[in-house]
Amino acid sequence: MSTVAILDDDRVTCRLLQSMLRLDNISQIDIFYNISDFRNYLSNTKPDLAILDINIEQKFDGIIEAEFAWNTCGIPVIFITGDTEDETFQRASAVNPFGYLFKPLTKNQVAFSVELAIRNGKLMNHYSSINEDMARKITILSSLSDISHLLTSFAVPMETRLKGIINLISEVTDKWFSSRVDLNYHDFRFTTGKTSAQTLVFKRDFYFPDTKMGSINIYSDQKSGTDNDLLEFMSMVADRISDFLKQTETGKRLEIFEKAIEQSPVAVVITDAVGKVEYTNSAYTQITGYTQSEIENEADKSISTRENLIPSRVKNDLLFGKTWKGEVLNFRKNGDPYWESSTFFPLKTKGGFITHHLGFKEDISEKRQAELRLKESEFLLRHIMDSLKVGYIRFNMETREIMDINSLAAKYTALGPGMTRCSSQNCMLTEFEKNMILRKKIVEPTTPIQQEIELEGGSKVTILKKYIEQDYIGSKFIIEILIDITERITLEQSLSHAQKMESIGNLAAGIAHEINTPSQYVGDNIKFLKDSFNDIAEMIGDIFTLLSNHADLNSVAESLSEKADWEYLKDEIPRALEDGADGISRITKIVRAMKNFSHPGSEDMNPASINDAIESTSTVCRNEWKYVANLELDLEPSNPTINCYIGDLNQVFLNMIVNSAHAIEDKFGRGTTLGNIAISTRLKGPDIEIKIRDDGNGISPENINKIYDHFFTTKKVGKGTGQGLAISYQIIVNKHAGTIDVKSELGIGTEFTISLPLNGKAPS
Repeated sequence: MSTVAILDDDRVTCRLLQSMLRLDNISQIDIFYNISDFRNYLSNTKPDLAILDINIEQKFDGIIEAEFAWNTCGIPVIFITGDTEDETFQRASAVNPFGYLFKPLTKNQVAFSVELAIRNGKLMNHYSSINEDMARKITILSSLSDISHLLTSFAVPMETRLKGIINLISEVTDKWFSSRVDLNYHDFRFTTGKTSAQTLVFKRDFYFPDTKMGSINIYSDQKSGTDNDLLEFMSMVADRISDFLKQTETGKRLEIFEKAIEQSPVAVVITDAVGKVEYTNSAYTQITGYTQSEIENEADKSISTRENLIPSRVKNDLLFGKTWKGEVLNFRKNGDPYWESSTFFPLKTKGGFITHHLGFKEDISEKRQAELRLKESEFLLRHIMDSLKVGYIRFNMETREIMDINSLAAKYTALGPGMTRCSSQNCMLTEFEKNMILRKKIVEPTTPIQQEIELEGGSKVTILKKYIEQDYIGSKFIIEILIDITERITLEQSLSHAQKMESIGNLAAGIAHEINTPSQYVGDNIKFLKDSFNDIAEMIGDIFTLLSNHADLNSVAESLSEKADWEYLKDEIPRALEDGADGISRITKIVRAMKNFSHPGSEDMNPASINDAIESTSTVCRNEWKYVANLELDLEPSNPTINCYIGDLNQVFLNMIVNSAHAIEDKFGRGTTLGNIAISTRLKGPDIEIKIRDDGNGISPENINKIYDHFFTTKKVGKGTGQGLAISYQIIVNKHAGTIDVKSELGIGTEFTISLPLNGKAPS
């Protein structure tokens, strides 16, 4: 009984065919309207015949599906079509279909064509299976490169096989001479050499497959030539010997190859064209746990998941005749996972028809684990190297090729593995380094190599270089260590600046103390003189009043008053004393501000008034701003205290006010138009917010992100070191857990906003 599959998108045609195929020898008819279902069915079920429409859904080609059915699955095909174009028939004929059904269909036409195609298809498949068996084994064994050297071990001399060949000659002789009784065969014989009276009448060399196995040379004593019947006989003998040798050598080789496959440490699996197992060796069982009897005629479990589903990519590659190689995580019969390396490739006939697939497998679990450990070690080492605040470069001294480099060194030099040291702008070498690389030898310098380099984005760092020589497997390498000492230099300069400021502060405190004492008693004396003069002026006024009552003394009093310019002194002396008292008061205020500003800071945070600190700082630096700007203070009325390092904050406020004054001077000049500096303080929840705003020349967008970098400045030489805002940022953010933000517009002005927690700690 036979099964038939129909692929046609015309449902009327399918139902008509189904009714016409209700024959005694057809047990099952399966109908498909789309290609994907049809292909899956052919791969898994294998019907005896497929009937296909040439044009399916106006975009799928039935001829391609016919190629898949016959060439891949071995299923005979009949086309059904209403298209009679020559080009269509030429394409369809190339697929070697077993028949055509032309529309409109007739029952006799369908029945005859289908029965004939099924019978011919079964005959073709039977014939193909018989002839494919030997070809399959030879192809399989020839594919095993590990044992291919055995192919040359059978080239032994012909003389060693003469005993077996004599029997073949006798067999041919008996059959041949029974029909030719008149032949005189005493005139020739088989020989391994010739005499001077003999002539060569027949020669045949034997090869298997391309190696010469031996030869037959037949010589004759006849003088008049050799009979054609004798030559025919000799050719029959040679053909029979050739067949015998091929069968013998093939059998021996197959036996050895089968032993080699079975005993191979590499797992071998052979499947049919759709992936069902036909053979596995013992190594396959050792790796997977499955015996051949357990998986024979089933899908190969060694390229499957726990659900025994062959991965679609592997399946597609094999179905389309491609070789597949890969490493996959698999599971043994007992469920244990393991890694395997697999190679699958198709075995084809000379016509390109896929008959089987051959697979080689190897358990690489230990290798994968070793690779994983190596990768983990490399990752850990790389992580450690990248975590170090030290640049690391290792390069070949001969070729200068960089073998290894960590991320920090790559940032410094713009280099990478495989590049040459030196092959970028940022890795400029000093003269000492050039000589060292040129001489291919390290000579320690008398002083460390210190170099300033510019990074991408324009920022600069100072690095210290150190070199170590390394010999490894006959090659010399240089290990270059790059240490960023920018922060150290900054700290050293900051320390020097702090020491200088401390000295200035101590000096200022001493001066303030020395000035404070005389200014105090000068102020007291001026107050005394002011009060005393008022009493004296009142007394003198009374005297002049008394004198004016006596005519003889009145003229004397007027003369004395005019002589002493009493009226002028009476008005101006109080004013002079008032100005003196105001001057002394201002001196006292400046001295007090100097004392507050220069007071040495405590190692611990202490409560202090931000308002007082701002007032003192603005007083101390008045000479910096009074000629270029008006300074306006808008301070929080409650005058809150904050837990802080007040000396450090005084430094911040000083830097901010001086920077604003310089920005205004750059914009308006000095002494012409006055700019404005506004400082305000306000409570904002648990913080105090300080705003410092000026209408100077502002900050350009390309510089706004650099203002907190050490040594970055746009001021003229002598105006600034580029340290002020960097130090201010460190004091605000790092020491006081605060924030500092800036808004600036070029040509308009700048506003800094500082926020400090009242308790001196960052909010939780």
